[in-house]
Amino acid sequence: MIVRFTDKLPKALYLDSSVILNATMTGGRFHAECASFLRRIRDEGVRCATASLSLDEIWYILIKNKVKHLTGQFLVKSYKSNPNSILSAREDVERITFDLLMMGLEILTVDLDAMLDAKDFLWDCKLLPRDSVHLAVALKHRFKAIATTNPDFMSTSDLVDVYTCNPKMLR
Repeated sequence: MIVRFTDKLPKALYLDSSVILNATMTGGRFHAECASFLRRIRDEGVRCATASLSLDEIWYILIKNKVKHLTGQFLVKSYKSNPNSILSAREDVERITFDLLMMGLEILTVDLDAMLDAKDFLWDCKLLPRDSVHLAVALKHRFKAIATTNPDFMSTSDLVDVYTCNPKMLR
């Protein structure tokens, strides 16, 4: 089932990195909705978790955006010519990581069992690899609800409730 961010919250919720990124990046398309949603989750004491993969995704986007903003170059090009270029994002990465841990977000490891399940979700749910890993980790840890802004998760709504603020998913 597709569920609005404003609807009744479950007791436990798996967060896709898209919600975290939108909440933390003021220029994000769904910044206000995701930031408000994370505050609501915290205020209502909802158990929240995400995969360690999310940290990789979040850190990469933060570094990529900071390097592009400061150098005008894409991350890989900038990094190859000057590996120190990533240091410009250190403060952002440290702050976001600290904030996530302080909000009580559980970081779940991605193990071999989850990866093998994820491989099946590639085909069964027609998900891209990272999305299938998120679904596998959520289900392995018995989460029945995922929060995301990624429309690709619509194909999983028979397995989990999908919380979103993305109007394309709410039609």
